[in-house]
Amino acid sequence: MACRNIPRSPPASERVLLWEVERVLSRNQYPLAASLLDSLKLSKYPPTHNLRGEVLSMLYRFDEAEEAFSQALALDPVHRDAAYHLGNNFAFLGKHRPAVVHFKRFLAIVEPPINRNDSIALAAGYLQVGRAYAHMRIADSAETAYRSSIAAIPEDAKAWAALAELMDSGGEHAKALAAAKEALARDSTTVAYRLLAGLLYLRVEDAASAEPHLRAAAESLPWSPAAQYNLGRCLQMLGHSSEAALQFAATDSLQELASNIVLAEFAVRRNPHLVDDWYILSTLYQMAGHVEEAQRTGLVARALNNESRMFIDPNR
Repeated sequence: MACRNIPRSPPASERVLLWEVERVLSRNQYPLAASLLDSLKLSKYPPTHNLRGEVLSMLYRFDEAEEAFSQALALDPVHRDAAYHLGNNFAFLGKHRPAVVHFKRFLAIVEPPINRNDSIALAAGYLQVGRAYAHMRIADSAETAYRSSIAAIPEDAKAWAALAELMDSGGEHAKALAAAKEALARDSTTVAYRLLAGLLYLRVEDAASAEPHLRAAAESLPWSPAAQYNLGRCLQMLGHSSEAALQFAATDSLQELASNIVLAEFAVRRNPHLVDDWYILSTLYQMAGHVEEAQRTGLVARALNNESRMFIDPNR
């Protein structure tokens, strides 16, 4: 059993180093932050290990991140952030069973909610449990988790959209469409929900209702194979064969781009220290219109490149 004598704050020497970590993170120098935090592996302060895990995850160093989050939980078994992040770490790697274990651990820490922030945390935790079960094709457990997320924050759209995707995968297209409409009623600005609704209208053979959603998605996501291909299908169903042919012609190159992104993501996971692989991934994200991912991976690439050219004095 872990010791419950958890320090409320780190010792003075550790605080100084954590301030330095905060400074370099504000400059998006993630590899340097990871190097600084590596010197605190023996810390007795759980948030230090949680922060180390977060930084390592951003660098795709997931094995090391797992060790850091686990260390935080060994020191403080009810450290909710570490439990959630460890679940996310496993989920990103496709290890859905251990992801469920740690997301449920997170939920046990948060329940019962005492304020709105706790309710938001519960909704996020149940959503992640549902996604993990969906990946494992345990549909009834996934649905239960999604409905628990909805119960925690009824106005949130994310769980409704996830529920729509789950029902669609089970062939319940009318129910899926109803759930997608609930998501759109709560958030009509997220393009992914319009794409989902458009696809589900096609499933129930209502191309006229699908068209405005799919056109909006295709315009907002010009590099999305799903958006372009399904707009082509919709136009074909409506008898607009020439315009549909243009959409289909664009899809092949977009699918190749999507495949290249998957390969580039695998490359940085396999060896997260290679600068060129990060630049390649950032460029592909930029080509695909994934602006936030392109910026984040580009910052990592530049930080790695800069640090490869300089000597880091840990005492400065």
